[in-house]
Amino acid sequence: MLPKEVDLENMKILILARGYPNPNSPLRGVFEFDQAKALKDFGHQVIYVSLDLRSIRRVRKWGRQWLVSEGIDVLNISIPLGNLPRQLLSFFGIEIFLFFFKEVLGKFGTPDIIHAHFAIFGKIASVVKLRYNIPIVITEHSSHVNKSSLPKVFKNYLTECYKSADRLIVVSTALSKKINSFLGYSAVVVPNIVDTAIFEYKRGEVVNTEGFVFISVASLDKNKAIGLLIDAFAEACLGDNVFLKIVGDGPLLEPLKRKVIDCGKQSNIFFLGRQSRSNIATLFSSSNVFVLPSQSETFGVVYIEALLSGLPVVATKCGGPEDFINSDNGLLIPVNDKDSLIAALKIMQTEAGKYNPDLISQECKARFAPDVIANKLSNIYKEILLANGK
Repeated sequence: MLPKEVDLENMKILILARGYPNPNSPLRGVFEFDQAKALKDFGHQVIYVSLDLRSIRRVRKWGRQWLVSEGIDVLNISIPLGNLPRQLLSFFGIEIFLFFFKEVLGKFGTPDIIHAHFAIFGKIASVVKLRYNIPIVITEHSSHVNKSSLPKVFKNYLTECYKSADRLIVVSTALSKKINSFLGYSAVVVPNIVDTAIFEYKRGEVVNTEGFVFISVASLDKNKAIGLLIDAFAEACLGDNVFLKIVGDGPLLEPLKRKVIDCGKQSNIFFLGRQSRSNIATLFSSSNVFVLPSQSETFGVVYIEALLSGLPVVATKCGGPEDFINSDNGLLIPVNDKDSLIAALKIMQTEAGKYNPDLISQECKARFAPDVIANKLSNIYKEILLANGK
């Protein structure tokens, strides 16, 4: 029987994550925190524990601090452990979390459920489950799992991390298939959230006045294949009034800038640097097509943000986009295929206007809006609590 004090419509949920969005790191833990906000707005009490174990090179305030961010109680624990072996990092993470978990109990009482994001935090949460008899949910997002094969030692580590979970969640069908194939686990697919308060299609607005604009938002690293995009854009010969705007920063920024110069496209390709989500939303509103030829994505929130803004999308069959890109909202092409990317850019230049931006946005909202995902998570939590007789 479920004790009377557990209110299934107002559960006490502890979210354990790698960090939280803040002025110094606006995207750190953003997917996890978006879920926390959605669950709070859905009527639950949410305690968010940020356990930041990155190295000393990551500039931030160390130690423990309580704060309230966007109405959510946050316990931020920052201990610079760095690049330790997984097992050792897990060991120290468990000891650190157990120590500070006592503060959570004293301040809020025992959570009804713990939702940990990523394998290592699932392993940390599993120790709390054993000691305090609290059910746990793990969501896996990691691109390290989204591979064609996994080393045996990593498979063993993941098995150890997942084995205590009352439910394992993944963010895409492709990732669910990978985990089932590698480990034999059945995982529930619950996608990430798109922030409908920031990204939206504004019917009737003029798209832009400067020509035809492709836009890409990405970390400028090897996985996002922006170099391939630059080559394809240059070779497509789309005309003087067609532009490519690249939002983001990363280790390949300078080589990518040199590539643009080498191909003579300085007047058509622009690097806009790292931007806030609100600025990205504004850029989307003055663009025609979103394009990102990633090599691997476990989900791909930025594609969803573009769709919610009414943009058709060019994406690769790299894991995540296959769940939501279709003929009504964009084009899916093979990974690392420059010819297909050139063809997709040419098609979009002539046919982007045939897509229905309002329909693209509305269908995206119906699948990925905060209240939709919060309802899915709430039902999972309820099933677990009822099954455990909590």
